[in-house]
Amino acid sequence: MTSAKLPLEVSTATRGSWRVADVRGDLDMATAPHLEQACAVEDGRLALDMSGVRFIDSSGLRALFEINKTSSRLVLLRSSAVVKRLLSLTEMTDVFEMSDDLPDLDS
Repeated sequence: MTSAKLPLEVSTATRGSWRVADVRGDLDMATAPHLEQACAVEDGRLALDMSGVRFIDSSGLRALFEINKTSSRLVLLRSSAVVKRLLSLTEMTDVFEMSDDLPDLDS
């Protein structure tokens, strides 16, 4: 018997004073808790590379809010079209800091 693979992969690395998480797959009710757990930081700087997110729903948006609460600064990097669309439809584009490149995170 093989175990089912979660449709969301999160890998993290430290770059300077930032923790960077590469998020790939579907961010929904089933996978949002995994993202929150993988990105749990206490008062740290966190960048989420969202370029590999294929799907995001309201549960994924809620996870981003929860992650934002626990980090001193959260930046969404290279957000995919589906992430940008959800943030636009929910009028949340001004709520989250967004960037296209990691070098912008030096400040």
